[in-house]
Amino acid sequence: MACSRSTLPARVILLAASLWLLWAAAGLAEEPPRYGAIGPYPVADLRLDLIDAVRNRIIPIKIYYPLSPGSFPVIVFSHGLGGTREGYEYLGRHWAGHGFIAIHPQHIGSDDAVWQGSKRPLQDLKATLQKPENAVNRPLDVRFVLDRLEEINRNPGPLSGRIDPGHVGAAGHSFGAFTTLVLAGASYGRAGDEAMKGPDPRIQAALPISPPAGIGKLLGTRAYQNIRIPLLVITGTKDTSPVDPGAKAEDRRLPYDGHPGPNAYLIVFDGADHMVFSGTRLTRGPQVADAAIQQNTLAASTAFFGAFLKGDSSAKAFLDQDGLKRILAGQDLLERK
Repeated sequence: MACSRSTLPARVILLAASLWLLWAAAGLAEEPPRYGAIGPYPVADLRLDLIDAVRNRIIPIKIYYPLSPGSFPVIVFSHGLGGTREGYEYLGRHWAGHGFIAIHPQHIGSDDAVWQGSKRPLQDLKATLQKPENAVNRPLDVRFVLDRLEEINRNPGPLSGRIDPGHVGAAGHSFGAFTTLVLAGASYGRAGDEAMKGPDPRIQAALPISPPAGIGKLLGTRAYQNIRIPLLVITGTKDTSPVDPGAKAEDRRLPYDGHPGPNAYLIVFDGADHMVFSGTRLTRGPQVADAAIQQNTLAASTAFFGAFLKGDSSAKAFLDQDGLKRILAGQDLLERK
């Protein structure tokens, strides 16, 4: 039976819609954006030394930024114990390629000067971790960097007019995860410490990678119940501590467990140890699963910050539906609330 010109388009549209529904139901709908792939923006980097006159303290920073017109959200990344602003480049460069400005401060006192040239590097790192001033200075370093965003944005230079100070995320690994959690509102620390005075209201999403297991074990989930911003915790089943033999990998999930929700996420990579997230290994060569773990860390973190700093609904769907689950290995753990 022939179809008239007036009825054919409606029937075609109905048929196409029906096929799409069947296709989607079969799991064949279009793949979500590939947040782990190289982003669309070319990337440049810039080094600055900020001076905090109040504390008489230098804060070296390295900034990764997109080479494109526009204003971009900010991610401030805090390195682990013994690190520098040069570390974790795989994260900063990737985020910049996806339209973020990634700022990596170097925390003097808990950076590489602790172990470079030392005859007892592990012991020196352990001693540094026990100094209260380092736990205090780190959040203050990040707060000072945020204080300077408007000035950097206003001054002539490659970042002039490029920074969106109204959309800021915090991230960090290990001791940097501690720094991130303090800024997000975690309530461990000594009463009266300026650095521990509560969440920084400028920070809208937090990514602690390998949160400090020792502190979490002492305080339990109650240390994190006042965090009210979106949180993504990333760790691994072998994520023990090279400087704290008593720390257990399973305790690193406590910030997620203590977060009241909503918009809290936990990824536990099967077989991932503490150093895989740093991007480089100093004491042994790359392990077989390193590349896949780092790639999925890039994908999850980029989608997370896209959802909560850019308001990207596709990124939020990637986190909340099956997109994130599909990229993980079979034994990796994903929890959401």
